[in-house]
Amino acid sequence: MKNIFILFFLIAIVIITGGQAGASFFDDFNRVDTFSPPPDYLYNLGNLGVNWTIDSSIGIADHWAHSSYAISGLQWALVKDYSSNYQSTKLWVDVKATVGYGQYVALMFGVLDSSHNIFVKVQDNTYTGNFDTAYIYYGNDGSGPVHLTNNSFKLTPFTTARISAYASDADTACLGIDTDFDGSAETTYSVTGFQGLPLGRGIGLGMYGNAWADNYNAVPLPASLLLLGPGLIGLLGLKIKFKN
Repeated sequence: MKNIFILFFLIAIVIITGGQAGASFFDDFNRVDTFSPPPDYLYNLGNLGVNWTIDSSIGIADHWAHSSYAISGLQWALVKDYSSNYQSTKLWVDVKATVGYGQYVALMFGVLDSSHNIFVKVQDNTYTGNFDTAYIYYGNDGSGPVHLTNNSFKLTPFTTARISAYASDADTACLGIDTDFDGSAETTYSVTGFQGLPLGRGIGLGMYGNAWADNYNAVPLPASLLLLGPGLIGLLGLKIKFKN
């Protein structure tokens, strides 16, 4: 009787955990260029694709998402029809900087609108073609009604990396930087203060200057619990079977 009770308890945990899991999305931008041809890549002649809603001028160049240095201010795009709690999705994207431009790439999650989201970016503040500073904001470029403290970080400069963004808990947003693309971040930064703030369920990509982004990836969390739950149920079921 005790084992049956535990079995039903584990089933309930898996159902609850499954309800909290995020959604998956991937885009490698391997489509026809929508920017004017090299070497300038100056004007976006199309869009980012059918899965994106564009605000301003992010397009595709050489199979990368690309922002135009001819457009002032933030350029950003949202994934269409994506809905997930901000604690339930982890984002990755590959980033590349270009010498001679101020530029950044941002991962956006918990998007309600431009002023209510978690905005995690790496930026080239020195025009050297290296990302040297990171920021974790509430709202696009910190445009939210609440301004968080201790949210900027000096980086060991890099030209390319895979960056990740996620919430480690309801209050904390994190940035991971993986410069050798081995799937493990060498450095991680975090900012607290998000719990209780208005947030939505969208995800997006923010860019500025002559920046490049590729392999945008959203994976559900907590995937480990989703896999662990059925396994525990299976093992307990076997135990009950053999005991009987």
